[in-house]
Amino acid sequence: MRNFPKEDANKHNGLAYSADNDKLNLSNLKKRIRFIGHKYSSLSGRTSIGLKKDAIQFESSLERDYVYLLEFNEDVKGFLEQPLKITYINDSKRTYTPDFLVQYHDTEKQDELVEIKYESQLIKNREILFHKFNAAKSFCRTNDIGFKVITEKVIRSNTTYLENIKFLSRYRNYFEILPKHVKVEVTSYHINILDTLDLLKHVEVKVLLDSLMKKSDLKSEEILFHLWYLIANNFIMCDLSASLNLNSSIWTD
Repeated sequence: MRNFPKEDANKHNGLAYSADNDKLNLSNLKKRIRFIGHKYSSLSGRTSIGLKKDAIQFESSLERDYVYLLEFNEDVKGFLEQPLKITYINDSKRTYTPDFLVQYHDTEKQDELVEIKYESQLIKNREILFHKFNAAKSFCRTNDIGFKVITEKVIRSNTTYLENIKFLSRYRNYFEILPKHVKVEVTSYHINILDTLDLLKHVEVKVLLDSLMKKSDLKSEEILFHLWYLIANNFIMCDLSASLNLNSSIWTD
């Protein structure tokens, strides 16, 4: 799953959308409209989930965690952070920039504008957010997309799953940048691992590891690296809601 592709930044001049414009065309949303600088009051920065992807900006650790959930959600087709600017009136002309635009593979499911907030922020800034969110809801009704506010109660509802996908994210796109002749060799390793697991059926990681070490010149650390890659990319199944370790049960479809 990738972000929306980028176009020439000059085409949009940093503004993906304003409520003063015509109805939203999602195909025009190619780049973020607001750059996130470093903040001292909260964790902000950029992360690259895949080695070939552009850095994804976030304003808090909660947003960063949400990005991991998006990346490992097979229903998600793409997402864009800081995607558009909504203009509204509250005494004077104001603007609101949602945190994410999320697009789904299922065409029956609405694309969504998503705001990430801690529960405490919703309470503390209730009046300000009320007007921003009303503007967002109005905008979304006009453009036939959804609007959702997500807090830590959802994003961190399963901390074990979250830690597992954070761990696996470092392996997920690792082999994408390798030269073609190296990829061929790597693919042979992966086929060997999958074929062995097919024979063993439903086993623990350590059982597969022992079996592979008997017929391979790779070290255990190298085999595990390939194994984590295959799990991260859904070639091998396991229960990511439980701690991922050598005792984890794994299988293929």
